[in-house]
Amino acid sequence: RVPVQLPAMCAVGIVSGALGNAFTLAGAVNGKKQSHGNLFVIIAAAKSSGKGSVADLLVAPLLDASAELEADFKRNKLPGLKIEKAILEKRSTSLVNELASGKTGERGKKKPMGEMEKAEARRDLEQAQARLDAIEPFLDALPTYWLGNITSEAMEMQFKLNNLGLFCYSPEAGATVRVMLGKYTKGDAADFDLHLSGYSVEPYRSDRVGRGTCQIKPCLAELLLVQPSIVRELVDNEEAFERGMTARTIAVIVETEPLEDDGILRQINGETEAAWNQLIHGILARREALAGNPHCFTCAPEAREIFRQFHNEAVQLRCGEFRDIEAELGRWRENAIRLAVGQCVADNHEAQELTGEQAARAVEIMRWCARASLQITNAARMQKRAKRADALQAILAGKLDGKETLRNLDKSHGFTPEEVRGLAGQFKEQFTVERVETGGRPSEVLRLATLAP
Repeated sequence: RVPVQLPAMCAVGIVSGALGNAFTLAGAVNGKKQSHGNLFVIIAAAKSSGKGSVADLLVAPLLDASAELEADFKRNKLPGLKIEKAILEKRSTSLVNELASGKTGERGKKKPMGEMEKAEARRDLEQAQARLDAIEPFLDALPTYWLGNITSEAMEMQFKLNNLGLFCYSPEAGATVRVMLGKYTKGDAADFDLHLSGYSVEPYRSDRVGRGTCQIKPCLAELLLVQPSIVRELVDNEEAFERGMTARTIAVIVETEPLEDDGILRQINGETEAAWNQLIHGILARREALAGNPHCFTCAPEAREIFRQFHNEAVQLRCGEFRDIEAELGRWRENAIRLAVGQCVADNHEAQELTGEQAARAVEIMRWCARASLQITNAARMQKRAKRADALQAILAGKLDGKETLRNLDKSHGFTPEEVRGLAGQFKEQFTVERVETGGRPSEVLRLATLAP
């Protein structure tokens, strides 16, 4: 008894998380070699709306598969790694002692090492240390498909252990979003770098004293469920906006109404639940089989045309009514393509081509998501424009005649002529734009509307 958008968007996010980096699409956009299927989905709903119970039911097969992965590792691999570590450490100690003393052999029968023996001992020691370095991370963390509330430093290690593909999921993700926004770090600096690289599946490198160098190419999908106020915090964050985090994120607010309990017992249809479990387990099994060798399928020409037309829809809005936030619309086609990758793999784990029907299906879903995201963004957009109008009014109020040329507003105050005209059109009770004859080229002037010319 919840709006269909809630389980639908959870399903979209969970399929995206199950894909990892094991599936790629070629030929969807000119100039882009490959597209992945990872998405950033944030769903907002009020307290006690049922979002947690809905998401928990749908994500269960992925979490269960992850638990099986951990259990198998503990049972069949971890004991052997611990034994191997102990042997390598003892062997390394012995080699170090030999190289330090310059002698080899059993106690009481040691003899000087020759140059070839020293070189061979060094090679053995280097190999032992390299293997110890490779083993160490697996002793500190278990393999997994998913993460919850986690810092970037901990996420880096998990990427190394899990074929560079992870799913960040939280049914109560307020803390997760605030960690990204830098609410718990010194100076309130946002912690977006790994998330941005994980979305784009591009090389990421960090160098830290005590932690060494981390160089990876991560693939990150996210499904975060929050309250509406958390989404607004993200959308209102200037750094998230400027660095493109909000443009990459599909954010939706699901409106729910409290309902009385009518006493009717409702359960998911058994066949539907079994089919969903089979779908997620099937994708994960195919992902494990591919491990490190992604399956790449191609984009049919009709699918590419559907994506192109959807992109042009966004361009028309970016050049028109939403020019002031045009970058927020710039990822619509990309997210539609990523959504289509999930649709294609869900239909057939071994598909060789993404069809026009699958592309149309993804675009239809993404078009709804885009409208939902714009509704959230628009409130922040109006607030931002009101602040800019207040700043303009303060500039004009500081002038004796209450006016300033658009040229000077651009040159000295960072207000482009397009922005000034837009603000004057929206706040007509505050501003008037006039053309003033100067004997040469006419000049445009912004004047406080309350002052007569």
